[in-house]
Amino acid sequence: MVLSLVPTGQQDAAERRAKALALYEQVKAWPYWEEVYLNCVKESPMSYEAFAQAVQAGDNSRQAFDRAMQASQMTREQFARYLPAFQQFVTLCAVYPNIGMLSDGADQVWHAFLLITDRYAQFCRDVISQPIDHLPCSLYELYGVAAPQAGSNCVSSCLPSTCKGGGGGGGCTKSDCSTADPESIKQGILASRLAFLLAYQEVFQAQPDPAIWNQLAR
Repeated sequence: MVLSLVPTGQQDAAERRAKALALYEQVKAWPYWEEVYLNCVKESPMSYEAFAQAVQAGDNSRQAFDRAMQASQMTREQFARYLPAFQQFVTLCAVYPNIGMLSDGADQVWHAFLLITDRYAQFCRDVISQPIDHLPCSLYELYGVAAPQAGSNCVSSCLPSTCKGGGGGGGCTKSDCSTADPESIKQGILASRLAFLLAYQEVFQAQPDPAIWNQLAR
Protein backbone atom coordinates (compact mmCIF):
# COMPACT_ATOMS: atom_id res chain seq x y z
CA MET A 1 0.00 0.00 0.00
CA VAL A 2 1.36 3.40 -1.04
CA LEU A 3 0.56 6.35 1.17
CA SER A 4 0.25 9.76 -0.44
CA LEU A 5 1.60 12.76 1.45
CA VAL A 6 -0.38 15.10 -0.82
CA PRO A 7 -3.74 16.19 0.63
CA THR A 8 -6.68 14.75 -1.30
CA GLY A 9 -7.95 18.15 -2.45
CA GLN A 10 -4.57 19.10 -3.85
CA GLN A 11 -4.17 15.70 -5.46
CA ASP A 12 -7.58 15.99 -7.14
CA ALA A 13 -6.71 19.47 -8.41
CA ALA A 14 -3.40 18.24 -9.80
CA GLU A 15 -5.13 15.35 -11.57
CA ARG A 16 -7.78 17.66 -13.05
CA ARG A 17 -5.13 20.08 -14.23
CA ALA A 18 -3.02 17.33 -15.80
CA LYS A 19 -6.08 15.92 -17.58
CA ALA A 20 -7.11 19.36 -18.84
CA LEU A 21 -3.64 20.32 -20.07
CA ALA A 22 -3.25 17.03 -21.94
CA LEU A 23 -6.65 17.55 -23.55
CA TYR A 24 -5.80 21.17 -24.39
CA GLU A 25 -2.83 19.99 -26.46
CA GLN A 26 -5.12 17.62 -28.37
CA VAL A 27 -7.64 20.40 -28.94
CA LYS A 28 -4.97 22.74 -30.31
CA ALA A 29 -3.59 20.01 -32.57
CA TRP A 30 -6.96 19.28 -34.20
CA PRO A 31 -6.28 19.84 -37.93
CA TYR A 32 -9.47 21.58 -39.06
CA TRP A 33 -9.36 24.98 -37.36
CA GLU A 34 -8.78 26.71 -40.70
CA GLU A 35 -12.24 25.56 -41.79
CA VAL A 36 -13.67 27.20 -38.68
CA TYR A 37 -11.89 30.45 -39.56
CA LEU A 38 -13.30 30.44 -43.09
CA ASN A 39 -16.78 29.93 -41.71
CA CYS A 40 -16.24 32.74 -39.20
CA VAL A 41 -15.64 35.07 -42.15
CA LYS A 42 -18.66 33.72 -44.01
CA GLU A 43 -21.02 33.87 -41.04
CA SER A 44 -19.91 37.12 -39.42
CA PRO A 45 -23.02 39.11 -38.54
CA MET A 46 -23.56 42.55 -40.00
CA SER A 47 -22.37 45.27 -37.66
CA TYR A 48 -25.66 46.98 -36.86
CA GLU A 49 -23.85 49.64 -34.88
CA ALA A 50 -21.59 50.58 -37.78
CA PHE A 51 -24.50 50.75 -40.20
CA ALA A 52 -26.68 52.68 -37.73
CA GLN A 53 -23.92 55.22 -37.27
CA ALA A 54 -23.68 55.63 -41.04
CA VAL A 55 -27.44 56.15 -41.31
CA GLN A 56 -27.39 58.66 -38.46
CA ALA A 57 -24.67 60.54 -40.30
CA GLY A 58 -26.97 60.71 -43.30
CA ASP A 59 -25.36 57.91 -45.31
CA ASN A 60 -27.88 55.16 -46.01
CA SER A 61 -26.31 54.13 -49.29
CA ARG A 62 -25.44 50.64 -50.45
CA GLN A 63 -21.81 51.64 -50.01
CA ALA A 64 -22.42 52.31 -46.30
CA PHE A 65 -24.09 48.92 -46.00
CA ASP A 66 -21.14 47.23 -47.74
CA ARG A 67 -18.66 49.01 -45.46
CA ALA A 68 -20.61 47.87 -42.39
CA MET A 69 -20.60 44.28 -43.66
CA GLN A 70 -16.87 44.38 -44.32
CA ALA A 71 -16.15 45.86 -40.90
CA SER A 72 -18.13 43.09 -39.21
CA GLN A 73 -16.14 40.22 -40.72
CA MET A 74 -13.73 38.50 -38.36
CA THR A 75 -10.18 39.11 -39.47
CA ARG A 76 -7.45 36.51 -39.33
CA GLU A 77 -5.81 38.51 -36.56
CA GLN A 78 -9.03 38.47 -34.53
CA PHE A 79 -9.45 34.76 -35.12
CA ALA A 80 -5.89 34.14 -33.95
CA ARG A 81 -6.79 36.07 -30.80
CA TYR A 82 -10.08 34.32 -30.02
CA LEU A 83 -9.41 30.76 -31.18
CA PRO A 84 -7.12 29.98 -28.21
CA ALA A 85 -9.83 31.28 -25.88
CA PHE A 86 -12.41 29.01 -27.49
CA GLN A 87 -9.97 26.10 -27.26
CA GLN A 88 -9.49 26.84 -23.56
CA PHE A 89 -13.25 27.01 -23.07
CA VAL A 90 -14.04 23.63 -24.63
CA THR A 91 -11.14 22.08 -22.73
CA LEU A 92 -12.52 23.35 -19.43
CA CYS A 93 -16.05 22.23 -20.36
CA ALA A 94 -14.78 18.70 -20.91
CA VAL A 95 -13.18 18.48 -17.45
CA TYR A 96 -15.14 20.82 -15.16
CA PRO A 97 -18.92 21.11 -14.64
CA ASN A 98 -21.08 24.17 -15.28
CA ILE A 99 -18.61 26.37 -17.16
CA GLY A 100 -20.04 29.53 -18.73
CA MET A 101 -18.95 31.17 -21.99
CA LEU A 102 -17.65 34.62 -21.05
CA SER A 103 -16.02 35.86 -24.26
CA ASP A 104 -18.00 37.43 -27.08
CA GLY A 105 -15.17 36.75 -29.52
CA ALA A 106 -14.75 33.11 -28.54
CA ASP A 107 -18.53 32.71 -28.68
CA GLN A 108 -18.50 33.98 -32.26
CA VAL A 109 -15.94 31.28 -33.10
CA TRP A 110 -18.26 28.77 -31.44
CA HIS A 111 -21.25 29.92 -33.49
CA ALA A 112 -19.33 29.52 -36.75
CA PHE A 113 -18.03 26.12 -35.66
CA LEU A 114 -21.51 24.87 -34.81
CA LEU A 115 -22.65 25.59 -38.35
CA ILE A 116 -20.08 23.15 -39.73
CA THR A 117 -22.22 20.42 -38.24
CA ASP A 118 -20.23 17.39 -39.35
CA ARG A 119 -16.92 18.84 -38.16
CA TYR A 120 -18.41 19.92 -34.83
CA ALA A 121 -19.85 16.46 -34.25
CA GLN A 122 -16.51 14.91 -35.19
CA PHE A 123 -14.63 17.22 -32.82
CA CYS A 124 -16.96 16.52 -29.91
CA ARG A 125 -16.79 12.78 -30.52
CA ASP A 126 -13.11 12.29 -31.33
CA VAL A 127 -11.33 15.04 -29.39
CA ILE A 128 -13.27 15.95 -26.25
CA SER A 129 -15.35 12.76 -26.09
CA GLN A 130 -18.64 14.48 -25.25
CA PRO A 131 -21.13 16.90 -26.78
CA ILE A 132 -21.14 20.52 -25.69
CA ASP A 133 -24.52 22.01 -26.54
CA HIS A 134 -24.98 25.71 -27.12
CA LEU A 135 -28.22 26.85 -25.46
CA PRO A 136 -27.91 30.52 -24.48
CA CYS A 137 -31.40 30.60 -22.96
CA SER A 138 -30.24 31.96 -19.62
CA LEU A 139 -29.34 35.30 -21.18
CA TYR A 140 -32.78 36.13 -22.50
CA GLU A 141 -34.15 37.63 -19.31
CA LEU A 142 -31.04 39.75 -18.78
CA TYR A 143 -31.46 41.14 -22.28
CA GLY A 144 -35.03 42.13 -21.55
CA VAL A 145 -36.75 39.28 -23.41
CA ALA A 146 -39.32 37.35 -21.40
CA ALA A 147 -38.79 33.60 -21.30
CA PRO A 148 -42.13 32.81 -23.04
CA GLN A 149 -41.05 35.08 -25.90
CA ALA A 150 -37.70 33.33 -26.09
CA GLY A 151 -39.27 29.92 -26.43
CA SER A 152 -39.75 26.89 -24.25
CA ASN A 153 -36.13 25.83 -23.77
CA CYS A 154 -35.40 27.81 -20.60
CA VAL A 155 -35.44 26.89 -16.95
CA SER A 156 -34.12 28.54 -13.84
CA SER A 157 -31.13 26.22 -13.65
CA CYS A 158 -29.81 27.12 -17.10
CA LEU A 159 -26.22 28.28 -17.36
CA PRO A 160 -24.83 30.66 -19.98
CA SER A 161 -24.45 28.91 -23.31
CA THR A 162 -23.95 25.46 -21.80
CA CYS A 163 -27.28 24.31 -20.40
CA LYS A 164 -26.51 20.70 -21.09
CA GLY A 165 -23.39 18.72 -21.79
CA GLY A 166 -20.75 21.22 -20.68
CA GLY A 167 -18.36 19.21 -18.57
CA GLY A 168 -21.16 16.94 -17.46
CA GLY A 169 -23.07 19.83 -15.94
CA GLY A 170 -26.80 19.90 -15.35
CA GLY A 171 -29.35 22.30 -16.70
CA CYS A 172 -32.26 21.96 -19.03
CA THR A 173 -33.01 19.88 -22.05
CA LYS A 174 -35.52 20.95 -24.65
CA SER A 175 -38.04 18.41 -23.40
CA ASP A 176 -38.09 19.10 -19.65
CA CYS A 177 -38.25 22.89 -19.32
CA SER A 178 -40.49 25.09 -17.23
CA THR A 179 -40.89 28.81 -16.64
CA ALA A 180 -37.67 30.70 -16.09
CA ASP A 181 -37.18 32.79 -12.97
CA PRO A 182 -34.99 35.83 -13.78
CA GLU A 183 -33.35 35.96 -10.36
CA SER A 184 -32.49 32.26 -10.46
CA ILE A 185 -31.15 32.70 -13.97
CA LYS A 186 -28.99 35.58 -12.78
CA GLN A 187 -27.63 33.50 -9.90
CA GLY A 188 -26.92 30.63 -12.31
CA ILE A 189 -24.98 32.96 -14.57
CA LEU A 190 -22.95 34.25 -11.62
CA ALA A 191 -22.25 30.69 -10.47
CA SER A 192 -21.09 29.58 -13.90
CA ARG A 193 -18.91 32.67 -14.18
CA LEU A 194 -17.22 31.74 -10.92
CA ALA A 195 -16.90 28.11 -12.05
CA PHE A 196 -15.15 29.29 -15.21
CA LEU A 197 -12.83 31.60 -13.29
CA LEU A 198 -11.79 28.95 -10.75
CA ALA A 199 -11.27 26.30 -13.43
CA TYR A 200 -9.26 28.67 -15.62
CA GLN A 201 -7.01 29.65 -12.73
CA GLU A 202 -6.50 26.04 -11.70
CA VAL A 203 -5.59 24.81 -15.18
CA PHE A 204 -3.73 27.72 -16.73
CA GLN A 205 -2.26 29.15 -13.50
CA ALA A 206 -3.16 32.69 -14.58
CA GLN A 207 -5.95 35.23 -14.58
CA PRO A 208 -8.10 35.28 -17.74
CA ASP A 209 -7.45 38.37 -19.85
CA PRO A 210 -10.50 40.66 -19.45
CA ALA A 211 -9.89 42.05 -22.93
CA ILE A 212 -10.69 38.56 -24.28
CA TRP A 213 -13.00 37.26 -21.54
CA ASN A 214 -14.97 40.50 -21.61
CA GLN A 215 -18.08 39.24 -19.81
CA LEU A 216 -16.12 38.74 -16.59
CA ALA A 217 -16.50 42.46 -15.97
CA ARG A 218 -20.30 42.49 -16.32
